Amino acid sequence: MDVCVSPAYIVLRAVPEKIHPVFGNYVLHVFDVCHMKTLGAGVRQTITFKDIGQCVWPLPPMEEQTAIAHLLDREIIRIDGLIEKKTRFIALLKEKILGFADSCVTGRDDSQRALKNIDIPWAPQIPEGWTVRKGKHLFEEMARPVGPEDEIITAFRDGQVCLRSKRRTEGYTFAEKEVGYQRILKGDLIIHTMDAFAGAIGVSEDDGKATGEYAVCKPRSDEAVPEYYAYLLRCMARRNYIYVLCPSVRERAPRFRFVRFAPVKLPVPPREEQLEIVDRIERATARMKNLIAQTERSIDLLREKRSALITAAVTGKIDVRAAA
Repeated sequence: MDVCVSPAYIVLRAVPEKIHPVFGNYVLHVFDVCHMKTLGAGVRQTITFKDIGQCVWPLPPMEEQTAIAHLLDREIIRIDGLIEKKTRFIALLKEKILGFADSCVTGRDDSQRALKNIDIPWAPQIPEGWTVRKGKHLFEEMARPVGPEDEIITAFRDGQVCLRSKRRTEGYTFAEKEVGYQRILKGDLIIHTMDAFAGAIGVSEDDGKATGEYAVCKPRSDEAVPEYYAYLLRCMARRNYIYVLCPSVRERAPRFRFVRFAPVKLPVPPREEQLEIVDRIERATARMKNLIAQTERSIDLLREKRSALITAAVTGKIDVRAAA
C-alpha cells in the first residue's frame, strides 16, 4: 500500500541482500526500547536518521534472520491475540460496572419501583420520594490556598481522584511556577473541567493540590453525599449531557466549569438512600474490579514477555533452529 506521512516520520527500506525487512522491524523494537530515549535531543526527544545510522545492530546470516522473523511473527500473533481477548474482557467488565452504577444512581435498578416524570433531559424519570435540586444548592465551589507540602492530585478518567504519585508520574508536564493552584481535601467532589466528559469526576482520596482546571466542590449540607454525586455526574457524562451544557470551540474539548454545573438540575434521594446506593454499587462491583486488576496485571506480564522474546530472538539468545 502506498501512503504519505508527515516529515516527523523516518521512512526506511531494507537492503535486500543484507537484512530481512521483518527481522529489521523487530530489531528496531529492541533499539527503540533500549536506545531511543538516550538519543533524542530536546523535550520531544527527536530522533534523526543519523542517530539510527550510528547504532550497531546484530546481523546474523540471512537464513537465520528469516527463521527469527518467522518465529517471532508466530509467537507475537499468539501473544497479541491473548492481549486482545483480555482487553475485550476488561472492556466488558467496565461496561457492566458502569451500567449497574447508572441504574442505581437514577433509581432504575428496581423495575417494580414507582417513578415520576421530572424536567431532567438525561434522567427524565426518578423514583417517588426523590426530589430535584440545582447543583449550586447542593455544592459550593472552593478556592483554598495550597500548603508547602501539598502534592499533585489527579482526577483520572475511571473516576479515581488521588495523589498522582499513587498511579503514575510519567507523561505529565509540571509547571515551574504554581500559579493558580488550589488545595484539595480528602472527601471533596472533584470535576476535571476539561476531562469531565470522559469520566474524570470523583471524590478525592487524599489531601493535595491541583490547577484551576479542577472544580473543587464541597457539599453545602448533609443533603448531598459526594460519592453518590460522583457516580451521578459520571452517568450524566456518559449520556453526553456535558456536551449539551458545554459547547466548545474545539471538538471534544468542553469545559464543565462550576458555572455550568451550578444550574444543572440533579436528582436528590434521601441521604440514607444515597449512602445505601453508594454501598450497593461498591459491594456489587468489588469482584469485577478485582478481576479487572488481575487481568490488567496479566496483560502487563504478556507485554513484558513479548518484549523479552523479541530481544532474546534478535540478540541470538534463542536457538531458532531448536524453536522451529
